Amino acid sequence: MELSIVIPVYNCADDLAANVERIISDVAADFEVILVDDKSTDASRQVIEILCETHERVSAVLLDENGGAGLARVAGFAEAKGEYTLFFDADDQIVEGSIDKCLFAIRSEGADALVASYHYGQSISEHSNGMHRRDEEIFSTVLGKAETVIAHMGRTPELASITAYPWNKIIATQPFRDNGLFFSATPVHNDIYAHWHIMMLAKKLVVTRTPLCIHIVEQGKGNITNIADKRRLEIFTALEDVERLFEDRPWLKRRYYNEFLEFKMNLVEWAVGRVPLAHRAEFARRYAESCRRITVLDYNTLASPKFDVAGRMRRWMNDPYGLAVKDF
Repeated sequence: MELSIVIPVYNCADDLAANVERIISDVAADFEVILVDDKSTDASRQVIEILCETHERVSAVLLDENGGAGLARVAGFAEAKGEYTLFFDADDQIVEGSIDKCLFAIRSEGADALVASYHYGQSISEHSNGMHRRDEEIFSTVLGKAETVIAHMGRTPELASITAYPWNKIIATQPFRDNGLFFSATPVHNDIYAHWHIMMLAKKLVVTRTPLCIHIVEQGKGNITNIADKRRLEIFTALEDVERLFEDRPWLKRRYYNEFLEFKMNLVEWAVGRVPLAHRAEFARRYAESCRRITVLDYNTLASPKFDVAGRMRRWMNDPYGLAVKDF
């Protein structure tokens, strides 16, 4: 089997069947779809049962407790039989023909990971034609005028700092099982660790301009991106998982730690606007605590024109509340 598509499911009864049917009708490769129900409270399990009865390619993992999308992905990955794995979301849509194109690219290059572009929008009828601005800039730097390239992370380490999404990557299943890939057990940002693990530990990485996913974040719906409560504090738990990866593999820290710290600063500045005012003091305290790992050498590098992060960090330390409300 060429590909396993792992999809965590939580209260997605309205969208799930149509999205799975779209994948099944679009993909020509030999593949399976693994639906992992995270103890849904709507009709998702009934939809999953119908899909499993209707399609031999579809199987289910039914979790006894709600543990979040990260643990659901881990459970699905453990069952994957494909040579490659794609982690997808139940409420996103696949770009027509993209899975087969990306599979051909990763297989023909003998790579163990592929990173694709994506579309982003607030509805399927009004999605954008591109990625977040910074991701667009990094992809342009890496790809130039090419459609697909082998990325040299030593030359373009900033590629690791693109937005940490799980659904724009295809990975070789067994190599990443062997090197310990997991998703964090956090209600938000569970994909940060997996993103950095894949980007830094891939032995051969393909980058393609082919968009793999249409990521839909509808206002007022239950997307993780829309969460704006105390759960956002768990961003620091997820970031801590990456810090431990750097501790376990010091050679990764020498190559990529400065990019990670810039990624971390960008993410913190984005996330604070989704933290209620009553919890922003705790958010600032957790950020300051997370910065204790930074050495003088790290800080001096961050103060260089290339990164321009040290000044932003000082503003946080000196006036986290001022930064916390600015521009939000």
